[in-house]
Amino acid sequence: MSLSGCSSGEKERKLPEPEVEVGAARDAGDGQELRLPLDPYFASPVQAEILDRAQGVLKAKCMKRYGFSYAPPPLPKTDPVEGIGNRYGISDPAVAAKFGYGGPDAGVQAEEPPLGEKESFVLNGPEELDPDSLPDSQEEVDALAAGGSAKMVNGVAVPPGGCLRESFLKLYAPQAGAVDIIFTQNLERESFARSRSDSRVKEAASAWSACMRKSGYEVSDPMNPGNELNLTEDLSGEEAVATAVKDVDCKKRTNFIRRWFEVESAYQREILEREAETLKKAKAEHEARMRLAASLVK
Repeated sequence: MSLSGCSSGEKERKLPEPEVEVGAARDAGDGQELRLPLDPYFASPVQAEILDRAQGVLKAKCMKRYGFSYAPPPLPKTDPVEGIGNRYGISDPAVAAKFGYGGPDAGVQAEEPPLGEKESFVLNGPEELDPDSLPDSQEEVDALAAGGSAKMVNGVAVPPGGCLRESFLKLYAPQAGAVDIIFTQNLERESFARSRSDSRVKEAASAWSACMRKSGYEVSDPMNPGNELNLTEDLSGEEAVATAVKDVDCKKRTNFIRRWFEVESAYQREILEREAETLKKAKAEHEARMRLAASLVK
């Protein structure tokens, strides 16, 4: 019998991916100064706000074509996240001492202004619209309009998905073949998942867990110890604050944040090399997007 063969009922085993090489981790503090290799391919918190405002301007411009005066609802006020934020669990001692595992009240997005039937149709497109049938780029939308297949309101063709979809496409996919923003998000999810299952991150988590145990906390998940300790009903209560303060202290004592950061950075550098061509295109498109957005909100 050949050793290379396998029986019909035996499933082929998938070997685990080798772990990346990682250098020695330096002290990280609370992680506010850390930047991952993929960060330049995403909008910063300030840029994200500019993009949201620009999309509002594009929606208003689109609605104006149909004779409607439209003002997008104001954006909620939020505090920009510094560095990696809570990517590897709570890490800021000041936040832990003030809010525990909770946080400042998140801003609530204001509701859209009341709209008439035609206004709603122009803004959102038909209610029965199949999202999978929508064009993937503004270039495709323009081609449909030129073909005369679009529905009309006040004598003007309504883009598929309405002004809401148009405002998105003009920013994020003006031309056919644009890199989907989900592409880079998926790469970031990949690096996080691979790093979280890495033996060195698990080792760091064990060190953090041992530190917590010395203070009487039996926890194993640095991402969500509050859940393990049943603190979810009062994330900013006295007990949650005390636990969160110790959590952050143990992360600092074991250099947990920097150890995980170094591992994920190594995986991201590997991804950057693997996806270099597409990421180069994505970065150029992001820069063009920011130039357009800046011109709209100036």
